[in-house]
Amino acid sequence: MSYSQCRQDMFVLSLIGDGGTFLDVGCREPKFLNNTLLLEENGWTGVSIDINDYSNQWEERNTLFIQADALKFDYKELSWMPTVIDYLSLDIEGEGLRYNALLKIIVDGLSFRVITIEHDAYCGYDLTERRPQRELLNRMGYTLIKPDVKNDGFEFEDWWIKL
Repeated sequence: MSYSQCRQDMFVLSLIGDGGTFLDVGCREPKFLNNTLLLEENGWTGVSIDINDYSNQWEERNTLFIQADALKFDYKELSWMPTVIDYLSLDIEGEGLRYNALLKIIVDGLSFRVITIEHDAYCGYDLTERRPQRELLNRMGYTLIKPDVKNDGFEFEDWWIKL
């Protein structure tokens, strides 16, 4: 059973299997429309970050929750994680903010096997989100495996791999 909005969790499990690592940036609540709960239930470990304080709700999960601004957080603090993390879920709100967070994460030295990242092109964010995300990830050697994932008919997210 998927907890994700568009089965992102099942997509990741189909590629990696049980027992991986994740970074969930813009995680929000620990259960509702969450991309990593199913992963955790299948032996995964990771870190979830959100600008809002959901720490009380996250106590019911085994995942480390950090309240932080994704654009200011020092991802080098996660040096105890593997050098290549299995999955990045990136879903923060605001035009251009996802791209800037992705750029910061990569500059801080993290890389991933699978990425699901919102671009909200349906809101007109093609030039500020979708295109720059795609250019950056293509340069970094990622393959766009599922472009423009739709929710209720609206293109909002891309799925990438670097296996």
